[in-house]
Amino acid sequence: MTEPIPVKCMLITGFEPFGEPRPPTNPSWQAVKDLQGRVLDITPLDGPPFRLRLYVRELPVEYAAILAIIPELHRARPEGSGGYDYYLHVGQGSPGGAKVETRARRHGYHKRDNRGTLLPDGQVPDLPGVPSDIPALLTTRVDTQQLAQVLAHRMDPPFVQSSMDAGLYLCEFTYYVSMACSWTQDPTQVGPNNVLFLHIPQEGQPFSLAQSQQLVLECATWLGQHANQAVADNGT
Repeated sequence: MTEPIPVKCMLITGFEPFGEPRPPTNPSWQAVKDLQGRVLDITPLDGPPFRLRLYVRELPVEYAAILAIIPELHRARPEGSGGYDYYLHVGQGSPGGAKVETRARRHGYHKRDNRGTLLPDGQVPDLPGVPSDIPALLTTRVDTQQLAQVLAHRMDPPFVQSSMDAGLYLCEFTYYVSMACSWTQDPTQVGPNNVLFLHIPQEGQPFSLAQSQQLVLECATWLGQHANQAVADNGT
């Protein structure tokens, strides 16, 4: 009898619009919102094939909301599963291309969010269930340089690169909180291998919306294939 193909779950998030004047849409959410329920066939480098079911969530551009939502999403059990196996966060970046973000900082957040709120002391506060002495700089163990090279090869124009600066706003804030929640599941590691952040540009700068969505899918597939091939320091 043929063994059933296992199913894993990935949460992909985008953000609501932000900035002044407030635009009607955010390309990060536009690129991911139609991926709910999509199933990808994954063949890992060092394991049996599995199916990757995608779930999506739009995030507010608000510090307090992120502090409440992200830990809850890391505890979530979609449709009776054991929880999300991977977290891919997508945000709006600068014109000119996409960036695969490598790390996130705990300190340095001094910009107002969509509610006009500043973060007390400009830093991520202690998180429930997360040690207070967690490192102030968290680095994903996903090989962002290799991933960026693969994505660039598949895009036209090939404007994708890895990045060490996620912007010190809600994108990087979300990345830090998400890595902190995942890091505590294996505190012996220097960072998680199942959390990643991708910055995509506004539509037409240079990618179309369809290209940005394909970029997200390529990133999700690669993460499923290579998560067990984590790097030790990721160039830091």
